[in-house]
Amino acid sequence: MILRILSVTLLLNFLLIAGPAIAATDWCASANMKGAWKIDETSGTIQDCTSNNNDGTNNAGSLNVSGKFGTAIDYNQNNNEYLDFGSPTAFDNVTQKTIGAWTYIDTDGDNSSARCNAGVIFQKTEWGFCIEPTDKMRYFHRWNGGQTSWDTTNADVTYAAWTHWAVKYDRSSSSNDPTIYKDGVAKSTNNPTPCCSGANDDSGSSLLMANIFDVDEWDGKFDEAFFYSGMMTSTDINEIKDSGLDGLQGTSDVYSGRGIGRGIGRGVGR
Repeated sequence: MILRILSVTLLLNFLLIAGPAIAATDWCASANMKGAWKIDETSGTIQDCTSNNNDGTNNAGSLNVSGKFGTAIDYNQNNNEYLDFGSPTAFDNVTQKTIGAWTYIDTDGDNSSARCNAGVIFQKTEWGFCIEPTDKMRYFHRWNGGQTSWDTTNADVTYAAWTHWAVKYDRSSSSNDPTIYKDGVAKSTNNPTPCCSGANDDSGSSLLMANIFDVDEWDGKFDEAFFYSGMMTSTDINEIKDSGLDGLQGTSDVYSGRGIGRGIGRGVGR
């Protein structure tokens, strides 16, 4: 009896320290996730882990290199190196979206002073999420009659280190501002004058990743990319950052009560 009481006491103390067993979200199974790419392939097509089958084509990148979670793809600033996900309707004219990826940027591409020619994380013809030449992150959107670009206030780009970038944007009005996240933290941006009205039609244009705007010279690694229809909360973005798209990566206990108990919860909660 004494041993049984002692065992129960030890178990309770463990649970108090570890926190409740809460499983991280499997974002690959989210109905709003238009595409999610873990980039753990050793060759061939870049597989979409959702049921949408929005797979991508690797153009000349090196697969199976060490990634943030598992493996990643590496590009070496050569022409015609990029990821191409084609033009499925799932990516067309999405009113509210959140996009993101892990990046390990070696250098600033071709270091051009033009537009986003220091590196593009995501791009369609009418919008893009990229590094602008002064090492600030930029989201731009094109409207009927012009373009609006939002830059982070500071030079937030970090080189030779894994960084998680995400942006969410509602294109229903040109007066809406995007929110840009670096490693799960919202960054301040400039406040450009809204341009025009009526977002341009982006249907039919390919979704590209890890390239330079109008030139294909990304220099660095790329991992765990996603395209979500809707405005994710900062908690959602941080969960993807800490636990990966499938919710099974990482060891962070940034969420209260996840720690060791989270590992237990994965086995039970799924």
